[in-house]
Amino acid sequence: MRVGFISRKYDDGYVGGDRILDDKTRKALSGFVQLSTLELHRDRTSASIVRAITRCGHPAHQIYASQENSALIADFSINNDAIVISHEGLIEPFLTASVDTPACLLLHNALSCAMGNLGVRGFFRGGAERLERRAFSRKATSAIVLSRRERLILEAEGWKNVASCPPGIRGVFQSPILRFEEEKIVVNGSTDWGLKRRDLDAFLKGFYSARLPITLTSENEISDDGTLRVAVVTDRFKTGFKLKAADLLCRNTALISFLDISDDFPRECAPSASLRVIRSPKDIPRAIQELRENFDTVVQEIEAIKRTMMESMSWERLGEVILLSIRQVVMDCVNSHPEVSRLGE
Repeated sequence: MRVGFISRKYDDGYVGGDRILDDKTRKALSGFVQLSTLELHRDRTSASIVRAITRCGHPAHQIYASQENSALIADFSINNDAIVISHEGLIEPFLTASVDTPACLLLHNALSCAMGNLGVRGFFRGGAERLERRAFSRKATSAIVLSRRERLILEAEGWKNVASCPPGIRGVFQSPILRFEEEKIVVNGSTDWGLKRRDLDAFLKGFYSARLPITLTSENEISDDGTLRVAVVTDRFKTGFKLKAADLLCRNTALISFLDISDDFPRECAPSASLRVIRSPKDIPRAIQELRENFDTVVQEIEAIKRTMMESMSWERLGEVILLSIRQVVMDCVNSHPEVSRLGE
């Protein structure tokens, strides 16, 4: 089967999670199919920004809705049995291209879910919902989301052919957990995205104002030394999948979060005892105390989560789910149009 993978063109040196997702997914898919790639550039013109916001409700810094990109998608699709559209920011140029090729949408964030969780209402969220409605009403189209939560939301809204599969993890610590670190906590925040910077800055301001007897440290100081550590996830919004949180659990680190992020994870490896939800940095000592008092239960859960994640969260698994989704829409297309019965051979 010839599959085309369409993604965004990233700036040199950029190493954000969206680029990692694209690179790892491409590599995984290339082990299953004959894969070709197309990278699309942003259209920074004012007209493109206005058009994309009014039609997509999508942040202006991820605008790819240009006639040039739609033409590239149309030409690229001709030579492939199916295509993967990696990132919701590419939905608009894909739909405008009006191609008949079976397609799988790999949504880094489901737009309507993201807009709702970011507190965006009215016009912009409506644009996101209209865009998704247009995409899901297209024949021979399926979608992959990264979190169980977003799949359940989209299914509740009536969308069909939606599957969920989390990204791959980096690996797991092997040393048995024997002690608890309660004087230092790891800060899991990011400056890659404005919203993440906002939440990280707000956390740091609140933390230092509270004058807590706790030292902040970075993920670089985590080692496989048999210590149960604690990390605080500073994000105050839900969208996509908290891959760094999954990596922290695999590195023997319990989580303190401002949100209940357990529904991001597949049900069989969702954190419970190893996740404490707080409202303010002032609640951190209480959360640490609860983790310490339930040390054995937390350790047992983290060990079980690691075993499950090793089996269910890999880039190869994501590639397999995408391939299954592609084959399903290809077969739907074949059944609807007998003249394309050789598709996918």
